[in-house]
Amino acid sequence: MFRRKIVIHTTIAIISFVILSSVQFFLLYNTYELKNERYRLSNASLIEKTYGHSISDDQVFPGGAQILGQFINGNMNSLVHISDTAALKQRLLLIGDSIIAALQKSNNLDSVFKPLQKNPRVGSMDYGLFLTNLEVTIDGTNYYPLYLGNASSPWGVLIGGTLARPATGNAIGSLSIGTGKPRSYRVRTQLFAETADRRSAIIQLMLPTFLLSVLSILSVTVISFLAFRNWVKQKHLSEMKSDFINSITHEFHTPLATIIVANRTLSNPVLTTNIEQIQPLSNVIDRQTHRLKTMISRVLDITTINRIIPDLQTVTMHRLLEQIIQDYRVKLASAASANPAGSMGSGASVSSAATTGSAATTGSAATTGSATSVGSATSMGSATSIGSATSMGSATIANATGASAAPGIEIAFIPAAHFDVIMADNFWFTTILLNLLDNAVKYNDKTHKSIVVSTRSTRKYLILELRDNGSGMAASTRKHIFEKFYRAPEQVKKESKGLGLGLYFVQMAVIAHHWKIQVYSKPGQGSTFSIFIPY
Repeated sequence: MFRRKIVIHTTIAIISFVILSSVQFFLLYNTYELKNERYRLSNASLIEKTYGHSISDDQVFPGGAQILGQFINGNMNSLVHISDTAALKQRLLLIGDSIIAALQKSNNLDSVFKPLQKNPRVGSMDYGLFLTNLEVTIDGTNYYPLYLGNASSPWGVLIGGTLARPATGNAIGSLSIGTGKPRSYRVRTQLFAETADRRSAIIQLMLPTFLLSVLSILSVTVISFLAFRNWVKQKHLSEMKSDFINSITHEFHTPLATIIVANRTLSNPVLTTNIEQIQPLSNVIDRQTHRLKTMISRVLDITTINRIIPDLQTVTMHRLLEQIIQDYRVKLASAASANPAGSMGSGASVSSAATTGSAATTGSAATTGSATSVGSATSMGSATSIGSATSMGSATIANATGASAAPGIEIAFIPAAHFDVIMADNFWFTTILLNLLDNAVKYNDKTHKSIVVSTRSTRKYLILELRDNGSGMAASTRKHIFEKFYRAPEQVKKESKGLGLGLYFVQMAVIAHHWKIQVYSKPGQGSTFSIFIPY
């Protein structure tokens, strides 16, 4: 859930950053375009004024009127006598070619703009003077072109300058001259200019605005990041505090309950005369006391459960499993005695099988009424005997199930693995099995609850399995059972106790050992948890 919130907040932050950057970009772009236009208009006005002043009494460029008059007026008398219109047009085009060649050769605008380029507002510049139209009229009404235009250039023919392909934004101005009288001509020119350092000059003018914009984006980004990081840190600290409390509640319950019921059993005066019956309960108290001590020393590890560092030791798994199951029987007996009319019935039936050399003993105790029976050797009053004692040879597996006065819980242990020595953390291994046992009992509505703990060997793995006949899980539930604080909807509806941490701890411990865990379950058919321990 927390990761999902982080993803949502990160996504929102990225989207906000993109929007803010886009707004800033468009503001900067519009500011650039505005300054570019103002810069262009300022320079265009100065260039146009200089150009207009140089041709105030002339045409095209200084001396251009003389060239036009020489070719047009000098040929006007001969043109008047050409009656064939096609021949007239052909003659005019030849004259026009001569005029264009003469204008290009005589262009002197470089000398006109050279003083202007010394002005810091203008600087170095490229210009282009284009002849866009040149026509002659004989009668003052009909005009005949001396130039048909250039298909490769919409601006006409270049008379002078180096700006051969100008843009619309480079236009300085156009000039049209004509009297409209008979035997006259009209000419139209257009001037374009581009200052070489205009872009750098505009960027230099915008530099303060650009720096402020970048600084504002960086400031907002840094402040947002610091706020988000602090929020994540505070959220993580809050979650660690909650995990600390939840973990203590969840993990300390089992050893405390086991010690309480064992101590209650020891208070029976009948047992104080029988050392053989006291010893198993004393061992239970001793193991659970050591487990409590280990829990206290690892309290900080629980609060930072994402970083388990197991204390690996050589462990005989079958022996450890027998001890865990025996202690769990005591816990079940405590629940049965505290609520004799509850869902467990009046007792709990537990069975076990063991291959532990020449002899192995596993016992448990449950109380119903005021008397308690320990192991399978003694039955007193109205007590229910819950437990088993199994002695086996090296190649024999036997099962024994204690009697039950009413339907209860049956736990079977089948150690079938050929080699059971593994490297494991005793504390976390016990945590794994106890959490799986708790779930197998808690999420089982049947009157007779059956749990089978077994081991088996394959070529690569020692496999520990816990199988129950409980409610089972749908595929949609199985995908989430190892998530922290996850509880299936049906569990919430039934208001079953739990914090959703048990299987989360199981997975974290399994991962820390570099083991694998798989779950097989179907609704109504129980569940099987398999832990693969590599050799």
